[in-house]
Amino acid sequence: MKSWTARRLSNLSRGQTGVMALLVSGLVCLFLGSISLFPLLRVSLMGLNVLDSAEDIAAFQKSGLYSGVSLAYTEARRLPGYLVLTQSKTNTLSISLPYMYVEAPTGIDKEYTFLNLYRLSGADYQVLLVSTRELTSPVYVSMEYSSFYSEWRDQYLGGGANRYVFAASASPLPFILFLCGLGGLLLGLLLFLYCFKPLWRATPFGRQLAKWGDPDDVERDLNSALSFPLFESGALLLSDRWLILGERKHPQHAPLLTKSYRILSAHLIPDKDDEIQLLLTFMNEKGAQQEWACWLSAEEASRIKSAWFPPCLLKETVNDACSCRL
Repeated sequence: MKSWTARRLSNLSRGQTGVMALLVSGLVCLFLGSISLFPLLRVSLMGLNVLDSAEDIAAFQKSGLYSGVSLAYTEARRLPGYLVLTQSKTNTLSISLPYMYVEAPTGIDKEYTFLNLYRLSGADYQVLLVSTRELTSPVYVSMEYSSFYSEWRDQYLGGGANRYVFAASASPLPFILFLCGLGGLLLGLLLFLYCFKPLWRATPFGRQLAKWGDPDDVERDLNSALSFPLFESGALLLSDRWLILGERKHPQHAPLLTKSYRILSAHLIPDKDDEIQLLLTFMNEKGAQQEWACWLSAEEASRIKSAWFPPCLLKETVNDACSCRL
């Protein structure tokens, strides 16, 4: 099928905007889910799903992984008070002038983060766990505040070996399963719409297909007839049985679909700008006369004159006041 027809039939009968939205959304969800799943796969391959020894904790810290592991402990103790992180945020005023861009500071805001402190004891290690919420089990840990770990370890755990600091984090698995499930659902819905086409009749072009019979039967007949069109341009496609009347300036609008025997008259009207107007009068599905016009180049007009069937229906008309009336 030619590109003009294939593009417009595909876009308009399948509702390309909705289809592309489903496709892109599904692929994005699956991509994000796969990216989030990759660290968990690395954790599993390295055997670090559960940290239950000082050796495992040291291996996790050296692995370059950031999160995705749970910590095993035998005793937990809540330390009194909170650890308060203070961050300064500078507010700026941006001014854009011709050939100049200026940013001026207008003040500094303080942001405070309150962290609960827990001392967790394992077989041969101690861990200071900082968390924005209450301790839950199992404990998933991350390296979120790693730049402060040395300071906090010395302050709260004292000296000695096998002492570590982690931040509590939620398990990433539910989020990953949600993303992958949502992506699979969207792609499955896309497959359902593509294969079974339940919504085609609700689209502008789908309703036109339904007016000529069963949409699937009409589509097959169109595919057969338009595989070898008699004439094709940016606004018109002609076969031995069908005409598709579109518009160059508004390709997003549903084209008109009619059959050749419904054409009542066809006129080619030359214009002073070396373009030729094609005026068609045809009988629509309601039994009323309808008119349609498009512009053709001289080369296109020559081709359509030799391809139009029956040839006696297509007439050349002088561009005067009478013939220009629609």
